[in-house]
Amino acid sequence: MPHNAHSPTLPLADLRVLEFTQNVMGPSGGLVLADLGADVVKIEPAPQGDVTRRLGGFGAGFFNYLNRNKRSLAIDLKTAAGKKAFTDALLSTIRRLGDPIEQEHYLKQIAKLTDTSLDAVKAKFSNASTPQVILKKPKTITQLDKDQIEYQRLQDHLLAMMLMQPKLRPLINDCKAEFFTDGPPRRVFKFLKDNPDFKGDPKIAEQLQPEAEYVKILMLQFEEIYQDLPLEDLREQADHLRHRLIDRYVKIQKRQLVIAMQEAKDDNELNSLMQKADKLNTLIR
Repeated sequence: MPHNAHSPTLPLADLRVLEFTQNVMGPSGGLVLADLGADVVKIEPAPQGDVTRRLGGFGAGFFNYLNRNKRSLAIDLKTAAGKKAFTDALLSTIRRLGDPIEQEHYLKQIAKLTDTSLDAVKAKFSNASTPQVILKKPKTITQLDKDQIEYQRLQDHLLAMMLMQPKLRPLINDCKAEFFTDGPPRRVFKFLKDNPDFKGDPKIAEQLQPEAEYVKILMLQFEEIYQDLPLEDLREQADHLRHRLIDRYVKIQKRQLVIAMQEAKDDNELNSLMQKADKLNTLIR
């Protein structure tokens, strides 16, 4: 069983995926698999990693968003150690393939990428004693708070349902913009609030152009998870997601308030923070 933070009851909990992608579309596919429970191991080029780690401006949050729930292995194929780690990681997976033609294909790819002879790769492949690579997260990778990861997942799934099924949109009438992370999630929420009857009109859809990549992710999630569900089942799940989202928002805000209370300089500041906590409680009553 892979080391996965997801519940073992998720549909892909017994699956390990090696992700050799960068930028947006490839990691988006890996993100869906990870949300469904797969143990997704992202292989990144060392020493700088995925190019989205270095994006600024609008793209500054792409890496953390698209690669949550994944593990990572940084490999430099220009070094002997990197070539060995890369080869060992793949050979352990290729051995589990049942089709010799598939195995041959991937062995050739390894030889090409590592600038090694095919015979040498085949010899190593045939050696069953080749040690398995233990995949660990590099210390340099940011460990997102589990609550924050779950909070983002709830936003994505709720927005995916609202975007793709207009009949569900009344469920977000009592939601507030601050329930959603500043950036694409909040802007998509505001779009849906401003355009409750949106059904794909190209002119109206132009407003979503700045969030095109995030919208693609939402559409993919809906197609993979919710598309075949009856409307009533969708409505029930959406309502459940909405309640969980608000509950998670309140917990995160309260945690921040507790920290602020500990650092309060006087009673007035403390009382103000307590009043904010009381207002949060009204959201979950």
